[in-house]
Amino acid sequence: MAPATVGSYVAQVRPFLVAHEGNGGDWMSLTARQVAVFVTGRAVRLRPRSLGVGVNALRALLRWMWLEAMIAAPLADTIGSIAAPTGIGLPQALTTGQVSDLLAALGADGAVRRRDEAMLALMWRLGLCAGEVASLRLEDIDWRGGVVVVRGKGDRLEQVPLPVDVGELIVTYLQRGRPVGRAHRQVFLALRAPYRPLGAGAVSSVVARALARAGISGPGAAHRLRHTAACRVLAGGGGLVEAGQLLRHTSAAATAVYAKSDLAALAVLARPWPVGASR
Repeated sequence: MAPATVGSYVAQVRPFLVAHEGNGGDWMSLTARQVAVFVTGRAVRLRPRSLGVGVNALRALLRWMWLEAMIAAPLADTIGSIAAPTGIGLPQALTTGQVSDLLAALGADGAVRRRDEAMLALMWRLGLCAGEVASLRLEDIDWRGGVVVVRGKGDRLEQVPLPVDVGELIVTYLQRGRPVGRAHRQVFLALRAPYRPLGAGAVSSVVARALARAGISGPGAAHRLRHTAACRVLAGGGGLVEAGQLLRHTSAAATAVYAKSDLAALAVLARPWPVGASR
């Protein structure tokens, strides 16, 4: 498991451990009802997807505790599945005008703007996630070959083409924005001491603030730029295969949601409703 996944699981199960720490380390008295009460309480406050992530982590913890003989019964089996909507909405891509507004809303400070513009270009042009932008290293950019190595989930390394305009933005940031003389190999750094590499959360915050200043509302923040990259492929005449390759999807099902992005094209496929037919 990747370190980020481990960290996420630990964070997800910590509330459960804290809630039952009164057992004094004796977990043999833990019951299925206590587990159900905890999950139900979380369900009141969390969205289905977030709850599902937490439940998966809790199952893993309880399975481990059962194998280690720390609990008296296989309580992981008592947790039911979480119903969550999947792929029912339209991709929230930005229009060409909104992309222009977004870029215009970036900060006026020279170094900050150069860095943020380069990061946004990697997302809305190449479909990188916030975490992939944050993990990008100097050696990941092959200037002669015109490709970028993307460090994805599960330590996967994949290449995407580096368009000239995106490369020029990165070069401008490296030459005139990135703090010099730093040992960090990550491309994008904080521009104030101690000049640490940006994390995925910081990259997402840059996008969220720019969207807010541009007056663009809606969910997703950084992920909306990834949707924008995929929809641009389709608008330019590409197909779902090309969009999936750009986003580095491992299955066609993950890309299928973008089939709903072009409503005008889908309208041609829709048959007219028969006049007088009952609904």
